[in-house]
Amino acid sequence: MGHERISADVHVARRRTVLSRQNRRSDRKRHRQQSPRLSIAWSAADALHTLWTSDYVDSDFPYVIASNDRRIVAISYATPGYTDGDLSSRGIIQGLAEIKYAFDATLEESKRHPMKFCYAIHPHVSGTVGMARLLDDFLAHVRSRGEVWFPTCSDIAEFWLAGVDQ
Repeated sequence: MGHERISADVHVARRRTVLSRQNRRSDRKRHRQQSPRLSIAWSAADALHTLWTSDYVDSDFPYVIASNDRRIVAISYATPGYTDGDLSSRGIIQGLAEIKYAFDATLEESKRHPMKFCYAIHPHVSGTVGMARLLDDFLAHVRSRGEVWFPTCSDIAEFWLAGVDQ
């Protein structure tokens, strides 16, 4: 066993301890665990009884992770799509044009197979007047396209898990 493996095992063990303490503080079932490292998400799945996990730009499509006798769904929260930080740096008008164009391309692709489109927002960025307007205009654009589903990540996980067995 190399030093890197020992270090990773210690990190996972520490994370499990922290997660165990957090779980004892809460009586409610958790449906989500966000982890920057998928290996930790696998370990946390059993500890927290999660339905889904999320990484920043892990994959364009959700996918199922088998963890012992359970399955969780990995859902990226910025791919395909944007974060408000991506768009604000381009300017509001250009950012709105880009996200509309990318959404329309994703919607077209969704006619062939299930797709998701993400727009991750942060209050300190999208809470500004201009960025709030960009969000309003983008949502109006999305709604104008017809049947678009606005699911929670739990909804996506349930949909994906149901489709895996078919």
